Amino acid sequence: LPPGTYTVTFTIPAGYVATTTTSYVVGLDENEDFLDADFGIVKPSPPRMGIWMKINPLAQKVGRSISFSWEVLTIRSDIIPQKIELKLTKPDGTSFILHTTTNFPTDYKGTKTWTATLPTGTWWITITYYYTYYGVTYRAGTFGSFTVTP
Repeated sequence: LPPGTYTVTFTIPAGYVATTTTSYVVGLDENEDFLDADFGIVKPSPPRMGIWMKINPLAQKVGRSISFSWEVLTIRSDIIPQKIELKLTKPDGTSFILHTTTNFPTDYKGTKTWTATLPTGTWWITITYYYTYYGVTYRAGTFGSFTVTP
């Protein structure tokens, strides 16, 4: 590059934020063959998220209803909600997705009613909230157990 004044601009990579400006005016003197600029970018940590869950009742007979309720406890304008997923794991360890919701941004809480089925024993429910923060998708979640009886 010939000596002179140059404007240097950089693009922030996905998942990073600028700690300073993204454009600099720098001078290149005669006999210099490089530009020395210190661009300040950082990858922010995702905000702490909380998921509240309620199982009602904690034990139920086959053929009767159990309600699972949830609520996302941290709602911020810089978070882009993706989905909430409810997964049930049977006593034998196999699992299936009971419910997925992507009705955002207003659906931060919900309830799903499920009819208890065989097999009997201890079942697990996992609720996972997927969200994007500065271009990177993260997960937050909680889990609990309930019993299906004959």
